[in-house]
Amino acid sequence: MNFKSLSFYTFCSLFFFTLFGAFSSLKPLEECHLERILCLNKEVYLVYEPIWAISYAKNTGSEAERYHPSEASHFIIRDTSGNEVEYQGPMLHYPVIVDSETHEILGYADSHELLPGDSSGVLTRNILDYYGVGKGLASKTRLYIPPSRYTVEATPMKSNVVHFTVLEPTGEEKEAHELLLKAYACGRGKVEGQKAIDFYKQIVVEYPNSAYAPIAFDRAIMMYSFALEDRNEVIKQTRMFIDTYPNSFFMKSAVNRIVYNYLFSGEIDKIKPDMEAIQEKHRDSRVKKIANDVIKQVEEGEFQRELEELRKAGKVD
Repeated sequence: MNFKSLSFYTFCSLFFFTLFGAFSSLKPLEECHLERILCLNKEVYLVYEPIWAISYAKNTGSEAERYHPSEASHFIIRDTSGNEVEYQGPMLHYPVIVDSETHEILGYADSHELLPGDSSGVLTRNILDYYGVGKGLASKTRLYIPPSRYTVEATPMKSNVVHFTVLEPTGEEKEAHELLLKAYACGRGKVEGQKAIDFYKQIVVEYPNSAYAPIAFDRAIMMYSFALEDRNEVIKQTRMFIDTYPNSFFMKSAVNRIVYNYLFSGEIDKIKPDMEAIQEKHRDSRVKKIANDVIKQVEEGEFQRELEELRKAGKVD
């Protein structure tokens, strides 16, 4: 099973089956020779800035070990008094192969067997601002982490403890943050969706180096997809997003947007040329590795098989 080749709806239907089924083949934790390692993409964050975590296991034993990404996808955050902090909660993002020396992502894979010396885990995006403000869940409970000093560790298999700090934005970051909150406060529908897009784009144009700019660009594309339902604009804007922030952790989801918009429109012949263009344009970036993985999937016929499944389900435009 290759989760990377699955559409979102297929992934959701299979994820929990795979999650619970995997535990039957796993050893008790005390019998495993797995070292749990957690690292964050930075040490200091602004309020509402996503925290990206790489949580992985390294096989320190002499035999292969069974391992499931679910063991690395949950966290405990504590404040300076040691109290557990409520937060939005992690989103399982992508299973990854990790260099245990540099913590760099070497590729995206879903293998559940670790050979001696191998390291594998998940890249997790903890979107603390996921519900926005003034709408949905956040109107009842504000689940972003307020400014302070914190520790975080992975669970259920315990990891090292990592310290991080959340700060209130100042200066231009504060101005960008205020625009972000205005966008989050917009309602549903095409008119409100366009208003949100305008706020998001204002951040990207006026504050391109802001910590909030990649978030804003990503959210703008979501609005084009879910509020405006403009598939062509989603692809166009995603290409621009990739060109602007090719080393962002958002790149995996950005590439997937291109792929699955082509899939749902039945135009899978356009996937490989787009990925080759990304490879050529961004030779020394995170997104090149992701594009290379997609090209392999195209050449192995994975998207053709998925397109056939989508057509049978009546999901293709």
